[in-house]
Amino acid sequence: MRESDVDAIRRRPGMYLGSVDERGVHVMASEILNNALDEAMTGHASMIEITLQNDSSLTIADNGRGVPVELHLKFPGKSALEVIFTTLHSGGKFREAPQIAHDRLHGAGAAVVNALSDRLWVEVARPNHQLYRMSFAHGKPTTELEKKGEVKDRRGTTVCFHPDPQIFGNAMFKPATLYLMAQSIARSYGGVEVTWKCDPAVADEMTPTEGKFHFPNKF
Repeated sequence: MRESDVDAIRRRPGMYLGSVDERGVHVMASEILNNALDEAMTGHASMIEITLQNDSSLTIADNGRGVPVELHLKFPGKSALEVIFTTLHSGGKFREAPQIAHDRLHGAGAAVVNALSDRLWVEVARPNHQLYRMSFAHGKPTTELEKKGEVKDRRGTTVCFHPDPQIFGNAMFKPATLYLMAQSIARSYGGVEVTWKCDPAVADEMTPTEGKFHFPNKF
């Protein structure tokens, strides 16, 4: 029986992230940010939000087009969203991104982040004003793709994930590193507004709990 992509990633996580320490945790953040940046660089998003919660989960949101939710042509019965978050190299976007906060991206993608998180959920507000949600644990779906109803003043993709302690041990996100990422993104991709939020319970002396960065330069 062929090993699933999720099982392969969990068996050799270092092959996809470079390491399974604090550095690897932040590469995961860069991977999800990279998807949001793709939307911004193609003119479909103007805002990215980065939020670190008190349970050390990270939420990254953009106001782009939203991950596709239609049925995938090559995977009968599965939505494009499920395929993107469970199958390697299914998103079609594997460009090399600039270095951000000293983390080199490895083309890992959403499937690797999902596989190495003990919990992850995705919400998508599509241009048709419908909100969709799907949840995962250890890279595998725990819910079907759910249609949550109509939303008027929201669009884009929101991903919330928590790195799996079985993989990373005690390695967790560092607020100062994520805050630096937020600043670096805004400087490198002028025109994109980047919002930073951090729960006071996990903040440190080097990092404010809120921040907003926007530089007028265009790509």
